[in-house]
Amino acid sequence: MKKRTLFLALPLLAAVSLSAENLIENGDFELTTTSSFFGTTKIEFEDWSWSGGMEALTIETADVHGGEKAMKISNNKNAGNLSQEISLTSDEAGQQYELTVHYKTNDAGDGDLTLNSAWECVRDNCATHDSNELNQQLPLGTGWKKLKVNTTKPENGSRLTVSIKVNKGSFTVLFDNFSLVRLNDGTTTATATLQADEAQGEMEIYTMSGQRVRDLQPGINIIRQGDKTYKVVR
Repeated sequence: MKKRTLFLALPLLAAVSLSAENLIENGDFELTTTSSFFGTTKIEFEDWSWSGGMEALTIETADVHGGEKAMKISNNKNAGNLSQEISLTSDEAGQQYELTVHYKTNDAGDGDLTLNSAWECVRDNCATHDSNELNQQLPLGTGWKKLKVNTTKPENGSRLTVSIKVNKGSFTVLFDNFSLVRLNDGTTTATATLQADEAQGEMEIYTMSGQRVRDLQPGINIIRQGDKTYKVVR
């Protein structure tokens, strides 16, 4: 009797709508490319720009916040910025967002990590918009840390550059699971009921915490297919 009750409950769970969309591409740092040129290895994390020395950049697999990979910066000989530009031209002015970053440091000092993000606007100079929230030192401590800040789209806002400055030094920093999501979004993506065995074709799969994975996991999965989103119970 218990087994039958559980079976009937699964379609109801599968109909729940998706949580907010992560507007940051490759926010889990899982997508990477590695190349070699005259004996020098070059590592790139897709959709991210790093202005510091490439020799400081490596892929971390043993100590991650989620998934299989994290970005590792160590023995940085030149200060650099880790950044990504997010186009938000289609959103209305006043739209609220929540930015979350996860990081872990070893031997870093005060001021070695700084959130230095900024808005860009059409016709206006809005670089100081929400400056107190978007520009601040990252608190240090043991283990994985989380910084969460809110910001709103200014009038004529076109894009938000999410950026963290890393000072030069012999310390190590790991970055993983960055997200930018809309708050109080009244125009969420269309939803529909999807059974686990119907999850076919081109899709993106996420866990409930927002971590991107390759295959459906036991329990509840987040599925994105085109302009539709689902929660699927496997």
